[in-house]
Amino acid sequence: MFLELNGCDDGKAKVANLFKTKKFNPPPFSEKMRNAMLFLSCLLASIALHATCPTDQIMLTTQGSIDSFAINYPGCADLPYGINISEAVPGSITNLNGLAQIRSIGGNFIVSYNIALTDLSGLDSLTAVQGTLSLNHNDALESLHSLSALGHVGNNLDISANPLLQDLNGLGALHDIGKGIFIERNNALLSLNGLIFMPTIYGSLEITGNKSLTDLTALSGVNAIKNSLNIYSNASLTSLNGLDALKTIDGYFYIGFNPKLI
Repeated sequence: MFLELNGCDDGKAKVANLFKTKKFNPPPFSEKMRNAMLFLSCLLASIALHATCPTDQIMLTTQGSIDSFAINYPGCADLPYGINISEAVPGSITNLNGLAQIRSIGGNFIVSYNIALTDLSGLDSLTAVQGTLSLNHNDALESLHSLSALGHVGNNLDISANPLLQDLNGLGALHDIGKGIFIERNNALLSLNGLIFMPTIYGSLEITGNKSLTDLTALSGVNAIKNSLNIYSNASLTSLNGLDALKTIDGYFYIGFNPKLI
């Protein structure tokens, strides 16, 4: 078994100082003791280093819990589990600045039911979410610009019920989505511009209930959908331009209740 112990330089220094002191008279087996103490020091340093991240998925329900994240988990940039951000008291979460150290999330990342959160400032260093990224029911959310470093979502991308969101600008670096894309009930969304759709979508693509959405031209590079395609109840959609390159859909295909579509 190979055990990598980080932080051993400090441990070596402490043990070395201990053996140099005049008050310490080592017994005949002092070398064995020294090695044992060095190993223990390194082990404790390694445990302390890796104990800074959460040991399970966490739920942040107050502004205080977000602001104290760096204090509770110092140096934790790559979270092994997921995060759910959903306010316990309406209007209590106003920013995500306390999460600025986060670089990757090992599980789902859910930001939902926050009525005063206007943007995602604080997530500027986030590059990867290994599970699902879900931004839903954030009544004041207007911008995704702080996700400009995000390049990978391992499961679904879900952007739903954010009534003030007008575009998807900020998602231009997102080149790898492991499964489906769900863009639903964003009443102010005018277009899908900002998200670069890859040639293959590995799950379903659902674009539904976006009252202000007028076109689908951002989909022009998509040629395969590995599950279903649903485009329905988009009251302002006037054209299917953007689907010209689409050749295969492995699941069902449904377009309906788009009253201006001709």
